[in-house]
Amino acid sequence: MFCNFDFVITNVVDSEQYKAVFENRKSRYMFGCNNYGEIPKLLNSSDGDAWDIFAPGYSYKHLKFDQEYKIKDLIGVFQLKNGNHKLAIKVYVNDFDESKAKLEIKRYVNIYKRRTGKIGKWIAFDNDYRWSNL
Repeated sequence: MFCNFDFVITNVVDSEQYKAVFENRKSRYMFGCNNYGEIPKLLNSSDGDAWDIFAPGYSYKHLKFDQEYKIKDLIGVFQLKNGNHKLAIKVYVNDFDESKAKLEIKRYVNIYKRRTGKIGKWIAFDNDYRWSNL
């Protein structure tokens, strides 16, 4: 179902219906993040695909592919001018490291902008993850 950003951020945390699924992408298409995927049941009208997510702070490809993960929290969003935003999430899996997450978010945003030429900005949902704290 197509849905807007507000619907996504108010309905995915602890949802039994809307879960994250990670993809086995080549590292070039992960833009410096360790675990990249989508929320398959929610479509973004900006590109017609599922809403994009990445889970910073977990080991490289630690989260299994094609398995559903309940979303524990939203860390922030890499908001793109074209509307194809990227949500940074936490899932209910051990191995999360906050300091690694901060480095990974900064790396992801910088590499994504450099490689794609897209205009965007990082918006944290938690003050600990504000750009100035990364």
